[in-house]
Amino acid sequence: MTVAPGSLQDNIRNATRPTAPSPETAIAVVNPDGTNISSSGSSSNATVPTITNYSVPTANTEVSHILQTNLKKITIRSRNSAKMQFAFVATESSTKYITVLPGVTYTEENLNLSGLTLYFQLNSAPGIVEILEWN
Repeated sequence: MTVAPGSLQDNIRNATRPTAPSPETAIAVVNPDGTNISSSGSSSNATVPTITNYSVPTANTEVSHILQTNLKKITIRSRNSAKMQFAFVATESSTKYITVLPGVTYTEENLNLSGLTLYFQLNSAPGIVEILEWN
């Protein structure tokens, strides 16, 4: 079978396959006007990672974690199958909170925070809460 140059078959045969981004690759999602929607990959502002794992022995009991100074990015999740609730005011992890469902990771980036404490609890225990902070 002869394939005509420039035909659909020729384009398919000669197409390069997309590859997964390497760890050094940054991906940005932008609006049609070029403004940033979101990005992933390296961030020049966040350079020092700190991992903290909290053992949570009792369900529905608030645990606190003092966030790093100059926090640029945070990721938090429950390692087990528990629902997690977190807030930034003591006692509010049971009243005014963000819910992180089992198997879901919560991430905030492009931050510049100092002097905050994270309060969280799990609906079942024992469990482990993983926190990854970048400053």
